[in-house]
Amino acid sequence: MTPTKHANVKCNVILAITIILAGANVPAAAQEAPAKVKDMVACRSIEDDQARLACYDQKVAVFDDAQTSGELLVAEKEVVDKARRDVFGLKAADNPLFTGQNGGQLSEIRSTIKSLSSGRGGKRVFVLEDGSAWQHTEGRIGRSPKAGHSIVISRGALGSFKAVVENRPSIKVIRVR
Repeated sequence: MTPTKHANVKCNVILAITIILAGANVPAAAQEAPAKVKDMVACRSIEDDQARLACYDQKVAVFDDAQTSGELLVAEKEVVDKARRDVFGLKAADNPLFTGQNGGQLSEIRSTIKSLSSGRGGKRVFVLEDGSAWQHTEGRIGRSPKAGHSIVISRGALGSFKAVVENRPSIKVIRVR
C-alpha cells in the first residue's frame, strides 16, 4: 500500500468507526465534527501526493495530541450506545451527546428484573440487570413481579416513562438510580 493510500485509509477508518465527542458540556452542534477532525479531512482535497501525506501526518499528530491530552474524546459507536442505555431515564439522556447524529433518543430498553424492593410510600422499585433502578409511580401492578421477569421500559407522554413487566398492562415509572 502506498503512503498516500495508507494515510487515506487511516483517516477514513478513524472517521468511520468513531463518534467524536468534544468536551463535557456538549452543545446542540455536537453532531458536527470538531475542527481538528475537519482539518484532517480537509487534507483529502490536496492533489499533490506528498503535500497530502504531509498534511495528514501533521493533522493526525494534532488529533492524536488532542486525544492523548483529553481535549478530544473518541468513542466507538457501541460504547456510546451503551452510555445512552446507561443514562436512559435520567436528565443527562436529553444532552445532545446522547441523542445521536439524527437527534434521536432511545425509545425503550428491554431488560430483566434483578431484584425488587419497596420504595417511598410502599411503591415498588425494580432494579434491572444493568443496575438501574426504576420506581413504580402510577398504575396497578397486578400480579407481583419477580426477579427474572422481563421488563420493557419505554418513553411516555411529556417526559414520562412506562414499564411493561411480562406483557402485563403498563405502569408509570421514574428512574431513581
